[in-house]
Amino acid sequence: MRQFIKYIRQMALGSMLCVALWACSKMNELSDRFLNTGEAVYAAKVDSALTYTGYKKVEVQVYIGAGRIDTVKVYYNDYQDCTDIPVNNQSGVFSKVIEGLEERGYIFQVVSVDSYGNKSLPVEVQGIAFGDDRLNLIKSISRNIVSAIYDITNGVSVKWGGAVENSSGCLLTYTNTSDQSATIAVSPSATLTVISDWKSGLRSSTQFVVGEGNMAETFSTEPVSLGVHKEVLPKTDWSAEASSFHDDPRQASAAIDGNPMQPWHSSAGGQSMPQWIILNFGNAVQFDGIVFQNRIDDINDKAFPYRIKWEASNDKSNWTTILESLGLEYPTEKVANPLWLPCTPTTAQYLRCTISETWPTSRSYTYIGELGIYQILE
Repeated sequence: MRQFIKYIRQMALGSMLCVALWACSKMNELSDRFLNTGEAVYAAKVDSALTYTGYKKVEVQVYIGAGRIDTVKVYYNDYQDCTDIPVNNQSGVFSKVIEGLEERGYIFQVVSVDSYGNKSLPVEVQGIAFGDDRLNLIKSISRNIVSAIYDITNGVSVKWGGAVENSSGCLLTYTNTSDQSATIAVSPSATLTVISDWKSGLRSSTQFVVGEGNMAETFSTEPVSLGVHKEVLPKTDWSAEASSFHDDPRQASAAIDGNPMQPWHSSAGGQSMPQWIILNFGNAVQFDGIVFQNRIDDINDKAFPYRIKWEASNDKSNWTTILESLGLEYPTEKVANPLWLPCTPTTAQYLRCTISETWPTSRSYTYIGELGIYQILE
């Protein structure tokens, strides 16, 4: 029995020795591997990284506080492409413009490399390059010009519509009185531009600044040729008659007296639509459009012309339709804002305006602040 117990103890001690030896072997394996490969050393990362958007390009900018970096590598396209930013162990802001990019978003991995070839863990930053799709969309929006009117005393007065979002302004090009090409830069907030030395030609292009920081560039829309209008003046030889009038001084002649605060007003009682007014120019004149001004003395009344037919004649018997229009700009304030309505180019002595419907309320009467006609010079 004692022999058996002694045998068991020897076996147990042998097993424990084997386990201990195996464990030591594993410990040695880890330490040997560490000794063979050495400790991993990483270069310092950049302190911050950001990007600026540009046309088919992106600027990557990094800030380095401590001068322990020799080169910054910028990887993109899933590490398939790379560009270097030399740093030379200095501190400060360093940047690189990556050009030839497609229009889309990018993820850039910024990796520092020190003088010993050690690399840092990557710093990830996102950027966007815009291209022709966005540029063409921007360039398709030009600032509207309400009118360009020639006056022998002042030259051409260009009246601008509302500002265009993101626009940096407009350029007007023309030939001046010295027969030289001239350009005027117009601010985005301008409402009126007077060209005192205009002789011929007038084109407008809208400018946009696209991109961020150093990537910002100015692009222009394609120049658009503008017709320069000339109102047929004076109106001293003109006369007017109407289907009815409400009272004096709001008779037919009030539509050509040069004062939109004193309109022609058709009779407010015992009448029905349509209502009409006829202008007599005294003799046949050539015109390309109609100058229309809603009444502005009482903008709270609700009988503004809506459905309108414009006709021309030389004998007041045979009429030709030259324009049909709807809803001529409801006035919201008492400010003269004439509309220039292009029509079929016409030579005629009479112009008839027939109003068959009013808005925003249907009424049996209507009114007009001022009427005129214009020619297109260019």
